[in-house]
Amino acid sequence: MRDLLASAAARFEAVGIETPRVDAELLLCEALGISRGQLLLIENVSDEQRAAFEAFVLKREQRMPLQHVVGRAAFRRIEVEIGPGVLTPRPETELLVDAALKHVASRRGAGQRVQIVDLCSGSAAMTVSLAIEAGDADVVGLEFVEPAYEWGRRTGESFAVAIAAAGSTLDLRRGDVVGCEARELADLVGRVDVVVSNPPYIPTWAVPRDPEVHLHE
Repeated sequence: MRDLLASAAARFEAVGIETPRVDAELLLCEALGISRGQLLLIENVSDEQRAAFEAFVLKREQRMPLQHVVGRAAFRRIEVEIGPGVLTPRPETELLVDAALKHVASRRGAGQRVQIVDLCSGSAAMTVSLAIEAGDADVVGLEFVEPAYEWGRRTGESFAVAIAAAGSTLDLRRGDVVGCEARELADLVGRVDVVVSNPPYIPTWAVPRDPEVHLHE
C-alpha cells in the first residue's frame, strides 16, 4: 500500500497537482471503500483494488478534478453526485447559503412558508441545501445546460426524503435565466422571498489556468 501511495503521489507531483499525497490517499480510500482514517490499518491491496486505484490515478493524472473522479462532492450537510458537464460546488458557495438562510429568517412570520429561487442551479447543491435547511420552503432551481440539469435532477432525487422531512418542496426546471420571468418562472412573479445565484460567471478571456477548470469544467 505504501508503494502504491508513493508512486501515485510522485506521478501527481510531476504533473503539477498541488496536493499529490492527499489526492493519492483519497483515491486509494475510494478504491478500497474505506474512510481516510482507516487507511493506516491497511497493509495489502488486492489485484482488483489495485486496478480500480490505477484507473482513478490515470484520470486524476490527466487533471480531472478529484470530485469528478470519485463522482461526488461534499457541500454543507450533503454530498452531491457530479461529473462531466457540471461545475464542482465550491466551499465559498456555502457562505451564500448562510446569507440566504438569514434572509429567510428575517422574512418569515410564524408558520409562514417561503419561496426560494436558485438561478443557474447546476448540481443543485445549493438548491437542495436550502430546501433542507430552511424547512417549510418551496424551492425552485433553474438551469440552462442540459448535463448540469441532469446532475441536479439526480441530486434532487437522492435527497427527496430529507426534503420532504423538512416540510419543503423542490422543483428543478430547465431554462435560460434571461427572460425566465416571462417563461419558466412566470408563475412565481411577485411571490419570491429569496433569489440566490452563483452562476458560471467567468468570461472567456479570464478562464483560470488550472487544467482541472479549463479542461474539465
